[in-house]
Amino acid sequence: DCDAVVDEEVRNFVDDDGDGLIDEDLKTRPIEIAIPEDVQLWSCLESTEPSHTGMAMVLDVSEACSETVIEYVDVVERTTCRQRVTREWIGRDSCGNIANATQLITVSDRTVPALSVPRDTVANCSELNDLTKMGSAKGKDDCSGSVSTWYEDELDGCVVLRRWHGEDQCSNKATVKTQTIRLKVASPSFTIPSDVEISCLNDSDP
Repeated sequence: DCDAVVDEEVRNFVDDDGDGLIDEDLKTRPIEIAIPEDVQLWSCLESTEPSHTGMAMVLDVSEACSETVIEYVDVVERTTCRQRVTREWIGRDSCGNIANATQLITVSDRTVPALSVPRDTVANCSELNDLTKMGSAKGKDDCSGSVSTWYEDELDGCVVLRRWHGEDQCSNKATVKTQTIRLKVASPSFTIPSDVEISCLNDSDP
């Protein structure tokens, strides 16, 4: 008897190990492990390594089998906005006893994209919609990749406040940034009639 506990074979008088005897199975008690709680991460930049999401540990092991090893195997499922890691923790003692348990790690993309806008400038009214001259905003997102950008204009006197927006594929919106465009004001021009010579009896009204 290795574990000092009367096992089922003796209690139930059943030869469950098939050795032809109703006796103690010479086995040690199984190893017990504790695993970290399931984890929800909100950025793809966060690590899913055990140093960040928690390590499993041995709770109980027979003295005769005290050398233990903790390992894990990950199964990863990825979509554009979500990653799911199913981590199976496996504990082994030196007698070959095994215990396993599963931890779930979910990574959701809540990372706001970065947005850079063109510098402030001066332009003619006819150039406002020419983005090759006015410049375009550029978005950067470390998780889902591409960023859609668009703008809204507000006229304040001779100044256009161009507010740029950005949104990634996971509906995370960038902080709105403003480009200031000052409009060129052209001096008015006009033409006058040629000089004429008239009699003092004639009407000089235009």
